[in-house]
Amino acid sequence: MTDDTRNDAVILQEIKKRLEEDPHLDENGITIEVNDGLVFLKGKIDTEEEKYLAQKIAASVPGVSNVENHLHLGFGLANTLSKIVSNISGPEDEIEKKNDKKPEA
Repeated sequence: MTDDTRNDAVILQEIKKRLEEDPHLDENGITIEVNDGLVFLKGKIDTEEEKYLAQKIAASVPGVSNVENHLHLGFGLANTLSKIVSNISGPEDEIEKKNDKKPEA
């Protein structure tokens, strides 16, 4: 079996494996279909970057003739905001720490 005539099931498993291994991508919302080497990506992802990364990864698998990317942004705004909020250490925290250390008279 040459790379050009790879079985769709083998292609599907390889795409899934590569998507799972990429640390910059959450593959949980992605559904993959393969038909005669043509790959269909469907589902919801968080960012445009993930959308194009998934397409790039799928296209890099031997035996893939083309990739149709039907991924949609599903959780982008909520996910992005929660990431921002979790990384913020507000100035109120620093003020409270300083107020706790009042000089003794």
